[in-house]
Amino acid sequence: MPENENPNPEPQGDPEQLGDAGKKALQEERKARAELEKQLKELQEQAKARDEAELSEVDRLKKSNDELAGKIGALESEKTTAALDLIRYQVATEKGLPPELVARLQGTDRESFEADADSLAPLITGKQSPYPKADPSQGPQANGGARTNAEAFADAFDF
Repeated sequence: MPENENPNPEPQGDPEQLGDAGKKALQEERKARAELEKQLKELQEQAKARDEAELSEVDRLKKSNDELAGKIGALESEKTTAALDLIRYQVATEKGLPPELVARLQGTDRESFEADADSLAPLITGKQSPYPKADPSQGPQANGGARTNAEAFADAFDF
């Protein structure tokens, strides 16, 4: 742009000197310019609203992404805990530990659980049978003098 040109030139001449056709054309130009400025302002407001909506959509998606990442972390932690609990129960069953001691087993993998179970096993006093001990006073007696219930019943009908 040459240095002697002014970007905002001053109006040349007096509009009163233009005549009716010039005045009418000038009024139409001013009216068209005002209408275009109004449309430009509306379009700028629409663009700003759209940009804000897109920005809020991006923020919403970022928040949703952060929430999902947190849920994934929690689920991975649950999965790890469940896997270790399963290994703990398997080792306790294999080593013959009572159910009360399963939670006592410490470790981070199968080998460490097995080592802990092996160190705990000697401390358990006598492995008990899950069945109750037999009562020697019950059942058939070794002495031949005692009669069974069937014999006593049969004797009751003998006349």
